[in-house]
Amino acid sequence: MNSDNLLNPEAFWQFSCELYALPGVKELCLDAQNRLCLNVNILLLCQWLTHHGKSISVEGFIRLQEAIAESENTLLSLRQKRNSLIKASTEYKTALQNELDWEMKQQQTLIKTLAKATRVNASEHCLYSYIQSRDPSLILEAEKLKQVLEQSAV
Repeated sequence: MNSDNLLNPEAFWQFSCELYALPGVKELCLDAQNRLCLNVNILLLCQWLTHHGKSISVEGFIRLQEAIAESENTLLSLRQKRNSLIKASTEYKTALQNELDWEMKQQQTLIKTLAKATRVNASEHCLYSYIQSRDPSLILEAEKLKQVLEQSAV
């Protein structure tokens, strides 16, 4: 992939949709979100950066999390509302689309913030830096996440 795409939010969204659709990735991401309180878009961004041979520091991940804090609260509220609806209903489909729209906005914010972050050539999967920025005790979980993401690489 062209490294010029690294800061292209549409390319990141497309990559994320393709990766998320691969067997096991959705389940892995949702488990990490629900059980470990990790952000799915940042997990996908980690794989995007790795795909481009780049990484960012723990401090960079802290800035990313700060940048999306407000949208994360909105998404949590939207997710709770959607989960309270009947899956086959029109309301559920509308709520899901609204949530996806916010996910896309959050990814755009991540890319905009990433443009300001110092990126380095990756010596290790940047997932480790993300985990360190959240909770260093989860480092073993990072290895499991990394294995599934790399096996499913787009």
